[in-house]
Amino acid sequence: MSSEKSREGQFGALDRLALLQGQKHNLEVAKLQSCIKSQNEDLVKASIKEAETLGVSATPTLFVNGQEVDGALPISDLRALFDRALEQAGLPAPAHPATPAPAASPPSSK
Repeated sequence: MSSEKSREGQFGALDRLALLQGQKHNLEVAKLQSCIKSQNEDLVKASIKEAETLGVSATPTLFVNGQEVDGALPISDLRALFDRALEQAGLPAPAHPATPAPAASPPSSK
């Protein structure tokens, strides 16, 4: 299967990136290589297979009451999504703390 080969290539690319980052940050390369070689990818592969079965192709992906939501969302959008789901289930939505206003810029000293 070509997707399996490309996935193996992706895992290899991630391993190489991990090694490069380790070298960049002065880690003991031999220990890092040993750790990378000993990792068990079975759980990751099982998770990928489950995601493919569900049609998930992005991270993060949430399912709320069967509705697929892809990508990172602002907290206000997530709250609205969860509040609607609670209301549809006949439950009250919780009160949310007020979002603090952005800090004012300090006055310039010209």
